Amino acid sequence: ELPQIQHGAQIIIETSYGVYTYEVYDTRVVEQTQLDAIEISRDEEKLMLYTCYPVNSIGHAKNRFITYSKLVDEQIID
Repeated sequence: ELPQIQHGAQIIIETSYGVYTYEVYDTRVVEQTQLDAIEISRDEEKLMLYTCYPVNSIGHAKNRFITYSKLVDEQIID
């Protein structure tokens, strides 16, 4: 489950055009309306994954668990 991910963990995304490896550098629990938790950068590639929190809640969850990761390796397929 996403909330158990540790800082330093790697997330590997495989696509038809390449394999991209990201390393988790931060995690947070935020309110669903906390838009400043979204990190947008034009200078470096980041991956942000989020899920409702707590994950096992029934109905509408008011919080989000977010992971922030930076690109550490890419293997582009020609």
